[in-house]
Amino acid sequence: MEIITEKSELAKLQETLEKKLKEVSNQEFETIVGHPGGSIKIKVYYSEKLGIWFGFRKASNRYWNPFGIGQPKTKGSNIIIVEINIPFEGRNRSIAGVFVRDDDGKIWLGHSGKIGGGRPEIGYRTFWEEYTGERVEVQDDGKTTLFARIGYIDSEDFPEKVRDFVFEVNRIKNIIAEEGEGIEEAEEKVTEERSFALTIERDIKKYLTNNLESLESGLTLYQEEYSTKVGRIDILATDKKSNFVVIEIKAGTADLLTFAQISSYMGSIQEELAKNKKVRGIIVASDFDEKLKAAVLTNPSISLKKYKVYFEFEDA
Repeated sequence: MEIITEKSELAKLQETLEKKLKEVSNQEFETIVGHPGGSIKIKVYYSEKLGIWFGFRKASNRYWNPFGIGQPKTKGSNIIIVEINIPFEGRNRSIAGVFVRDDDGKIWLGHSGKIGGGRPEIGYRTFWEEYTGERVEVQDDGKTTLFARIGYIDSEDFPEKVRDFVFEVNRIKNIIAEEGEGIEEAEEKVTEERSFALTIERDIKKYLTNNLESLESGLTLYQEEYSTKVGRIDILATDKKSNFVVIEIKAGTADLLTFAQISSYMGSIQEELAKNKKVRGIIVASDFDEKLKAAVLTNPSISLKKYKVYFEFEDA
């Protein structure tokens, strides 16, 4: 295997990356994107099918490719989940993205795992501890470097592979935020809201793990936080017919992204574990937006369960 460094070839591969992702987008926005160096107004593309947005821009020495989750906001700043940047030429270890050519000539997009501005204390260690996707060791100027193989550039499912990587980085960053390592891209208000959401989700998950019958009669815990190749499932259970049930918990209102997320989990369980058994999904949230409700109508194997939180106060 070899890391591609030739300028003209990298330009063509970047062009292919942009083309493949734009083909699955259905909206364009001129909006503000926030990153560690500040904020910038750029054109971004949103794919309702994938549930992610992405942008393309040339920086001083790289193709800057930021990615985020959900439909981008037109007011305020949008948070970047991950950048898959590619150098104009050569090899630059401060730039996390690479194109690698396999021994059989196939080319894939990779990422070094530096998700916090390239600094190991902001996510690099946790990335490789938590990453559930494919890992590949590549000889890099006499050294062995570990990369996440995102997907082969010419494969039909390349956009889906990129989406899965963005979701996976988002999951890992939530773990980092929960552990207190911090994410510089997030504004303080967003970080506080995320921490509160994580607490609610954690409490609901803890309750359901011990009380699955309250969600549906006959449910039995298979494993909490079950890891698949596309991410970690909150709760994996089996029903009274021994079929698998994927349970996804969201604090607040669940949206179309949640539908895409649980669908990918269900597909992974069907492929990796279920074999001839059926796989169902249950989304647990305080509410559901209209797009999610409409999407669920197309897939009867996914059901929605609404939770309610009650507060009780007493004198200290």
